[in-house]
Amino acid sequence: SFFQTMTENIKGIMKFCGDTRYTAAEFDRASFDISIRGQNKSANNGKGFRSFVNSVTLLAFRKFLDEKGKHQLPVYVIDSPLKNLDVGDLNKDNIKDNFFKYLIVEASKSGQLIIIENTNNFTMTDELKEKANIIEFTHDDNMGRYGFLLDYHD
Repeated sequence: SFFQTMTENIKGIMKFCGDTRYTAAEFDRASFDISIRGQNKSANNGKGFRSFVNSVTLLAFRKFLDEKGKHQLPVYVIDSPLKNLDVGDLNKDNIKDNFFKYLIVEASKSGQLIIIENTNNFTMTDELKEKANIIEFTHDDNMGRYGFLLDYHD
């Protein structure tokens, strides 16, 4: 039932995000990882897509633990889940916005999520910005937050 539940969770998250490849996604027993159309995530896919499906797999596993696990993990950290995302003919902005909507609307119900997005041109819809606590590290004393450590300046 683990593999079936993980596959259902992965498909549900990918569908929520608008990635139409969800119909061919599954959690593979042999590789213990996501596969799409019977191929591992690295086959014919770039780093951005692999990062996206790694994040989807983590969220699917988190959902599994929340629903069936004896203990839940209260905090998850995902590093650059959408950096360099290339989804071919699919609508990248739609997938990106829906991914963050999933994080805010669905995944945040189970505890805290910390997303580290390492890019200078990060965008998010105004609706989602209102629901998220966004901290921008700017290396500027007058805008955003200088850096991770409050009293450190280089």
